[in-house]
Amino acid sequence: MASTWLIGPGPAAADVTLYLTNADLAPAIAEIMVYTGEGPVFDDTGGVFTLKPGQSRTIKVLDLAPSALVLAIQVRTSSGRVTAAARALMNDGRGVDWLPVSAAPATRVVVPGIPGGGGKRELLVASAEEVDTLVEVKALTPRGGVRA
Repeated sequence: MASTWLIGPGPAAADVTLYLTNADLAPAIAEIMVYTGEGPVFDDTGGVFTLKPGQSRTIKVLDLAPSALVLAIQVRTSSGRVTAAARALMNDGRGVDWLPVSAAPATRVVVPGIPGGGGKRELLVASAEEVDTLVEVKALTPRGGVRA
């Protein structure tokens, strides 16, 4: 079973659209799990979507998790192959970005670099657990390690 993880701002902070594509010649089944600060979110579909051969589908994340500020999306493919991507439209359409594919949940993650330049930088962290999670962040600067 293949799995793709995406982490980014939620619908309360941005207009997020999930794009699913089945490029194969056979049907594919994808299960979408959405995680917010309050835990997993379940919608009326049960998060299961069937894509016909060659079909693409867009899903408004607002329909899955209407009040989330930050979210993690897991797209699991139980049959066939599905590619997943998510686009966030921010600041009333003045900013747009594709959410990066994230590593699967782990107890230790290394972020290899933060782009330079002006503007705000945010580290978004999500937990697939339904209990509070403690996160420790350490940053390596030109002057050495710093605990944040």
